[in-house]
Amino acid sequence: MFNNNRKSFLGSYKIIQHVSSKIIGLAPWTLKVSSTFSDRDQIPNRNITYSSSWGGTVYNIILFWGIASFGIYRMIISAIIQRINDSLLIITIHQLLFVTLINASFIPLIYVIRQKNMIKAINNLKTVDFLLNQCADYTLESDYTNDVIYAFNMLMNFGLITVDLFNSQVMSVLFESIPSIISSGVMIQYTIQLNKMNRRFNSINSAFSKLGDHNSKSDLNCLPSVTQVVQSRALIFHAIDLTKKAYIELCEMCEMITDFYGIPILIAIFSFSVRALFTVYISILSIVQIQFSTMVQWYLLAMRITFAVFLFTTLTYSVTAITKQVTGTIATYLVIGVQFALSSRLTRNN
Repeated sequence: MFNNNRKSFLGSYKIIQHVSSKIIGLAPWTLKVSSTFSDRDQIPNRNITYSSSWGGTVYNIILFWGIASFGIYRMIISAIIQRINDSLLIITIHQLLFVTLINASFIPLIYVIRQKNMIKAINNLKTVDFLLNQCADYTLESDYTNDVIYAFNMLMNFGLITVDLFNSQVMSVLFESIPSIISSGVMIQYTIQLNKMNRRFNSINSAFSKLGDHNSKSDLNCLPSVTQVVQSRALIFHAIDLTKKAYIELCEMCEMITDFYGIPILIAIFSFSVRALFTVYISILSIVQIQFSTMVQWYLLAMRITFAVFLFTTLTYSVTAITKQVTGTIATYLVIGVQFALSSRLTRNN
């Protein structure tokens, strides 16, 4: 009963992730729903299958024109009002927010143009897991880090929008929040994909380490028969060959994912950084200028700063972690290869 409820909850949560990403233009592809409800312990069935969608493509194009048109309309209206009432600082902030909004509007369009590479990279996870699950020493433990990261991103965006609605008009909130929502979504998506790759590199490293342990133990056994040695080495070399193929596939997937997210990530970092810098700047002004402090909601500034730190920290950690894993996998593979080569020579000499 508990296992069925858990599978249903996880499947529903995956659908929520997909729908929420599709709404903001970060998932123009179609999700195969049936795969999300499979048992989480069955690795090959756990991966989600994606395919191109004309509906998602048309929606993203409409979203691009809608956001761009809204930004231009909002900027024209704000410019008329600000010339009379607002200071130079407020005008500058609105102009930069307009630039971030226009930049963010191009992200759904980029997703449509380059979605085939991303679909291919994600679907190749099934091939990788199929290869790796043929190795007896390979295990991919359940990990809910990506689910927690995505949930935190949704909660922070929802919380910030809700708080803003109590202090500003709906149009102003949308004008300021759309770039942050799309940018944070891109950064979280890229982080999640890197974490998926990182888990598999980590599991490959663990499998290689176990292969090395088996080799050391086999060398310590007392006078194994020739047949046992040949069979043991054949199985180990077969496992090494499978993990090598999976490693190559993972490296190609990492290249495709990095290539896909390259421009969107740059836009997202720029857009979110502008908002974060203005948040810090307003905080400094509120401390220096006493008369300005009455206009500032400190809890809102704290939420924005916390959210920015969270996004950049998770993204940086994921990039650093997968870089270390790739380097570690290469080193482990070379060590295991040398061990088997030396062991084979000693066996032949004996």
